[in-house]
Amino acid sequence: MRTAAAFGCFLVAAAMPAIATATDPCANQVNTMQINKCLETRHAARDKALNAAYQDLLKRLTPSDRFDTTDFPRARKHLVDSQRAWINFRDEDCKGRLVLYEAGTIRGAVYMLCQIEHTEQRTLALKTWTEVPGSRPPSEPYSEAPRKLYRGTLTQQEDRLMLAPCDGGRAVRVRDVSPEVIITAAITDIGFDRVKRLHFEAYGSMLDGELLIDRLNRAGVEMGCTKDPFGMRAQGNEPGWVLESGSAGVKWTRQGEAPLRAPPTALTWHGPSGDQRRPHATLELATRAVALSAVLTPRICRDSMADAVYGFTAHIQQARPEPAVELRGCAYLGSERMP
Repeated sequence: MRTAAAFGCFLVAAAMPAIATATDPCANQVNTMQINKCLETRHAARDKALNAAYQDLLKRLTPSDRFDTTDFPRARKHLVDSQRAWINFRDEDCKGRLVLYEAGTIRGAVYMLCQIEHTEQRTLALKTWTEVPGSRPPSEPYSEAPRKLYRGTLTQQEDRLMLAPCDGGRAVRVRDVSPEVIITAAITDIGFDRVKRLHFEAYGSMLDGELLIDRLNRAGVEMGCTKDPFGMRAQGNEPGWVLESGSAGVKWTRQGEAPLRAPPTALTWHGPSGDQRRPHATLELATRAVALSAVLTPRICRDSMADAVYGFTAHIQQARPEPAVELRGCAYLGSERMP
């Protein structure tokens, strides 16, 4: 018994740093209670995404036309039975892992991490459920599918979202796979449910002719398909300011002041705890005329003075020219590529 207790205490001490570094956004929590609270929130979001994927799959298991003889009712029955069996497997597996950590304060975090891991895996499995097993190479998992920026006019047609690309290509159906469907919530917040049409830019990947989006760049009623001459643009109001960065250089403009320019400066991308799936970017300027730093964080940002939302928040700290100022606003990418 003493050996088991000592083993449990060793595992708790060793596992705490791993949880703090391996989980986003829970890496910044400083005690067990905060970690558990953060993981509970994370699990709730993953569970919601799982339920959305499950309901979407049930809807897709229907005949494509009257000539389709596939036995979809039987397929749905097997899906429902397998989902119930999976829930039982997930819970029993996590309870088993929990036994190893019962003596430590980390037991709650271990259980939630187990639940999150199983839920994420099952969500991906449901999204690819109709594919031929083995057709996706192990080196190219669904979650790591090539992702790029798509731009165009987004419209709602009955229960479907359709994107007509800026380049004039064929319109594609759009499905929001972002956590808690936050992109849909963001464009609804600026009135898309009323106007049914707006300019839309998001990162995603194509799967079976459908565009799966998981990261917003920007969206707005008064935007258009103009080719942005810059790599990144950040902006804010009251007082108005704009920071543009691209191959031609950096331009920093504040309301009522002459623009300040600097040589081209590349954004530096960072992933939290080495995780590149949710990177943020920094830009540092230091010339005789201007010294400032900018941080772009991937988080939904609404421009309160326009019906527009952006995929990044911007935090600017200007040290020169004096007086020093700190500003916050929204940002999006033009030609700059996100890792």
